[in-house]
Formats: sequence, C-alpha cells, structure tokens
Amino acid sequence: MSTVTLYRPVGSAELKLIEASGWKAFPPRLPEQPIFYPVTNQAYAAQIARDWNAVHNDDKRGYVTRSDVSAEFLAGYDRKVVGGREHEEYWIPAEELSLFNAAIEGQIEVIETFVGGERFGLDGEQYEYVRQLANAAGNGAWSNDASVVTASRDFLNGELLDPSEQRRLLTDLLRLAVEDPSHEWEAPILTGQPTSFAVAALKKINETHA
Repeated sequence: MSTVTLYRPVGSAELKLIEASGWKAFPPRLPEQPIFYPVTNQAYAAQIARDWNAVHNDDKRGYVTRSDVSAEFLAGYDRKVVGGREHEEYWIPAEELSLFNAAIEGQIEVIETFVGGERFGLDGEQYEYVRQLANAAGNGAWSNDASVVTASRDFLNGELLDPSEQRRLLTDLLRLAVEDPSHEWEAPILTGQPTSFAVAALKKINETHA
C-alpha cells in the first residue's frame, strides 16, 4: 500500500496518550480543537515543537512524531499552506480523526525531542544552526571527540538537562565551526550557513555569559 509520511509536534500529555494506544493512534481532539493538523515535513513540525511546545508547556518539552498514512485516505484531503511554502499541513476534521488513525500503517514514532529553557542568548535561527552541528556530531560525522559526540546525542534526545553542560556543548560546537581548521570548512557544507554565521552565534553566546 502506498503511504505518505507525515509529522506532528506534540507535548508530553499527548505523547502519553499516543503511547497508551500502543503507538497506533493520536488521541481525540478537545471540544475547542475542531481540526487535527498533521504536517508534511519534519522541519515544520520541529519548529512548532521547539518554539511552542518546549516553550509554553509546563514541563518545557516538545516532541516530533512521524507516521506513515495511507495515500489513498489522504487523497480525500487538500494540503494547506499556512505561511511559508514549508508550512504545509493537512486539515483533518476532529470527527474524522478515528479514520485517520485507522489509515496509519505501522506505529507512530518519536523522532525528535526538544527541551525548552535557556538558549544562552541565541535567537531561533542560531539555536537551530547549533542543533544541526549537534546532529552531525551525534551521528559521528563531524567530531572525533567522544565527549562531544555523547553530549550531542544527549542534547538532541532531551537528556542533557544541566544548563551549564548545555552551554558548554553549544560553545564547543561553535568553536569547532569557527576556530578548528579541520572542521571550519565543513560547517557551511553541513548547515548551508557561512562561517560568519557561526562567528556571530559564538559572539552572542559569549557576550550573554561574559
């Protein structure tokens, strides 16, 4: 069966209900929530999980889920663009959510975790840039330092909770991008941003905690 991969940002409460379903279904919408909004790309879902769930939820956590949904089922719904072209989503009426759940192939997966709190002076774009560096380091593709690799993985999984350790990791990653001759040329390839972007981010994090 042909499927379409969709993503959904969720908070801890919704995630617990998904887990309780055996990772098979999203929970019913609340009365004030007439539409269910799965989105079509991971970056958009991550933006919401990071900038909304991890900021406004009580436990400061946000998650990105991924599910494969029957293409035949989704053919009955239009894709909606609600901002930039990357802000694409499906609008599923709340009363049809059970049909959506029945069209999910396999299990719902959690693929990203965000923990809110201190960003150490970095704006959203700079913070996302350092997360890209952490992702490369955590996959073993950018840093040979075992402590950086481990810390990057913990950071991306929401398990690096000590703010001082978070700041140390972000600073180390930015210094690799700016000061290490063996790595500085790689950062623009990995992130699409020039080295000057890393320089500005490193300056910001150092000025904030001078």
